[in-house]
Amino acid sequence: MLQASKVNKAVYLLVEKYHRLFGLEVYGFSGGHGPGYAGFQVAANRCWAQDRQYLNYETPFGDGRQVLVTYFSNVGIPAWCAGEQLEFTGWERQRTTSLVAWLEQHLTLLELFDLYQSDIASWRARYTVEESEKYLLMVNLAGLVSARLGDFPRSPGQLFHPMDPSGAEKTNQVVSRLGIEDGAIDALGVSGCMIGRNGMALVNQEQVVDVWKERVSGLSVQGIADKLFPMISGADILN
Repeated sequence: MLQASKVNKAVYLLVEKYHRLFGLEVYGFSGGHGPGYAGFQVAANRCWAQDRQYLNYETPFGDGRQVLVTYFSNVGIPAWCAGEQLEFTGWERQRTTSLVAWLEQHLTLLELFDLYQSDIASWRARYTVEESEKYLLMVNLAGLVSARLGDFPRSPGQLFHPMDPSGAEKTNQVVSRLGIEDGAIDALGVSGCMIGRNGMALVNQEQVVDVWKERVSGLSVQGIADKLFPMISGADILN
């Protein structure tokens, strides 16, 4: 659980550092080694959304290689993204700030922000403080709740097995009950507790909780996680 907590916190701190100014977002996706991938993009010009799921942007920058993917399960970058497998050896014994620094060193985030600086400026002009804080609440809370289960956050579609014939329908139900628009980027969590970009949480896929209301009332994010966790029935998550 401690290791899951450390990685989740590192991903959150990275997003928190760059979201308000540049619109950095994180999304979860599955691959050949399971569901534990985290991709990064800018909200002003997304490469990953419900109707458009590309792990890299169409326009290359730098040497043409975009390094915008890491793991939720450990600290590293897959070879298909960086050209070679990159791993932060001994990250389990390091402080979370060291994990963040390693990710910043190896991800091409600054190049991404520079490439889309015009789009980002337009995005900032229309993006509200409340929207920003709700998004950060989602990422932070999803990381805290999933780490309590020794796991990492997933998007709604990742909760159901790819061979489940009703998986798409179940995903749509989660999206509808949570009241979000895009199941690929507007929610993160575990099957027992999915948190939306809109400041709402769906517990046990039935009960909707206004976590934003809890936050503005003065409750800390950790305090909200403490209230949500006992409500999760059987910690039913997909391993």
